[in-house]
Amino acid sequence: MMGAVYHSVLFPILFTLVLLASIVGGYFYAHRRYLKRERSWRASGVENGIIGFYGLLLSFALLTAGNLNKERNTLIYQHVDALGNLYRRSLLMPDSTQAWVKQKVIRLVGLKKESINADRLSLARLQRETEFAYTDMWKELAKHDFAEDDIAEITHELAMLHSIDLRIGYGFLERTPTLVMIVLLVGSWLVGVLIGFTSGFNPQHSILVPLIFFILTDLTMLTITDLDNPVSGFIRPSYVKYLDLEKLLLP
Repeated sequence: MMGAVYHSVLFPILFTLVLLASIVGGYFYAHRRYLKRERSWRASGVENGIIGFYGLLLSFALLTAGNLNKERNTLIYQHVDALGNLYRRSLLMPDSTQAWVKQKVIRLVGLKKESINADRLSLARLQRETEFAYTDMWKELAKHDFAEDDIAEITHELAMLHSIDLRIGYGFLERTPTLVMIVLLVGSWLVGVLIGFTSGFNPQHSILVPLIFFILTDLTMLTITDLDNPVSGFIRPSYVKYLDLEKLLLP
């Protein structure tokens, strides 16, 4: 449920508006409830600790999301290398075996090409088709009269390919833990109130600190949610390597 909320199209707008409202609300609360009534308030020093703790949590979440995106790209590169390795090994095999391997590699590359800019439903369909493609390869490999050494080598490479492909699929499901996202959201708004509150006591009423906090927090949170959404976010895994491999297969 929570994942559906912060992966929705409206989330960036809603988060930005609530964050802005929290800062403005904190500012006016300090200005009206304290300054207008001439009530005094003095910082205790805990405020800096709260802001520092929130900053560490935000940095941790951004690092985690960035690492997940890096792992997705790494798995894709490993898969492309494994496909290329299977094709190169087949060049040392008889022509019939070589043609069969090339046909299957081209099919897998074609399925991955379709994943570029695919939406969530299309990606799920492509994953099912990819699984069917591997199943067909295993069945055909058992029926062909290839040399035993060639079958053993193809089986080894195919098992590695299938394993990496499954990990790619699982990688698209990896997200920043929901509880961490809830803490980040609530923490952003609470710290926004604190920033606005402390700025409300500034005699010059400078908006520099609230503005910097607003921009940095908003951009960081939106980056985290975008990294957590590899299917439709702006930051997606790169499939360029598959295009390079296709050029090698189809000169």
